[in-house]
Amino acid sequence: MVIAVAGMVFLLFLFVLAGLLLVSIVVEDWNTRLISLKTLIELVVVRVSLAGLIILVDSSAVDIGGEFSSSLALFCEQLSFSSLGLSCAMAVVVVALIKGLSMVAKKLVWTLKGNNGSRDGERTASIEPLGAGDIKLVGVCCLYLSPLQLPAFVLLMTMAALVLAGDFFILHKETAFPFAPAIILGCLVAFIL
Repeated sequence: MVIAVAGMVFLLFLFVLAGLLLVSIVVEDWNTRLISLKTLIELVVVRVSLAGLIILVDSSAVDIGGEFSSSLALFCEQLSFSSLGLSCAMAVVVVALIKGLSMVAKKLVWTLKGNNGSRDGERTASIEPLGAGDIKLVGVCCLYLSPLQLPAFVLLMTMAALVLAGDFFILHKETAFPFAPAIILGCLVAFIL
């Protein structure tokens, strides 16, 4: 019982740590338009630590009763090692799809703007719609989600990006749009759902 309660406290600590890392990613992307690999690796370490901690926090050991115990059991199953393996496979597929769609979108914009040898066509061809850091962040966010939460994550991420982009491009026309806040907002809402 003592180990389970200590595990619950440590579990809460890891969630606070993951939240602080997500906030630091949003601030860093908003200020510099770059996402550091170190922070992404820290998020992966927190996810693996959560899976290891689930072994200590057995949902049946903490008998609080009622609806909380059943939601705790579901929560523990979502963050277990078996779920982590499935989430890793899902992250690889999602990153490949998003990178491919990003390349198609880049070529589509380049074609629609017209490439008749002008400098604008060259400048458009060099613009990346999504940076490598944003794509890696989507992959790391997939580690926290189950396959059933993936459609909600993609939908919420897209809706958040559209809303934030509308406000951002009105205020800051010349700077690049930071996608990390939209990605993280979509991940948090999908994780809670």
